[in-house]
Amino acid sequence: SSSKSSSSSSSSSERRRRNGTRRGSRMQTRAIDPAVALAVAQQNLSLALVLGAEGVLNSQRMAPDFVGRPNLPALAPALGGCVAAFVLINSDNQIATPVGLGIGALTCAYTIKIEFDRFNETKDDPLDWPGPKVFPGGLLVFGVLQLITNAQGFMREI
Repeated sequence: SSSKSSSSSSSSSERRRRNGTRRGSRMQTRAIDPAVALAVAQQNLSLALVLGAEGVLNSQRMAPDFVGRPNLPALAPALGGCVAAFVLINSDNQIATPVGLGIGALTCAYTIKIEFDRFNETKDDPLDWPGPKVFPGGLLVFGVLQLITNAQGFMREI
């Protein structure tokens, strides 16, 4: 009988831990660790800053007819999406955080498309190292990595 009560007490304790309760009170559990959410949010903001800085710098530096020149109006949704994802993820809200991660993932997919198109349009110059493709190529990689980060956070959150 003693072993029976010990095992039922143990299984009850295990159930409470799984359901997020402790000692009869309900505690909120997060599917994504707040430190992870902060890192993902900061990386979204970093992507926005790098996209914006590169877009402004190279659109001023490159000739207006240069193929592969950043298109600032096309970058605006990516910048806005990254900033919105940053704000929503940092809200630490059970509804807003997954929405922010979803927006971040969609924004990164959009960024990947823009930079992939720009990378393919840009002519390679073997005499110019690292070449004109370095910016769209680097931003393409950054977008892919950040898409993975947002998607992993989103999958943990739902």
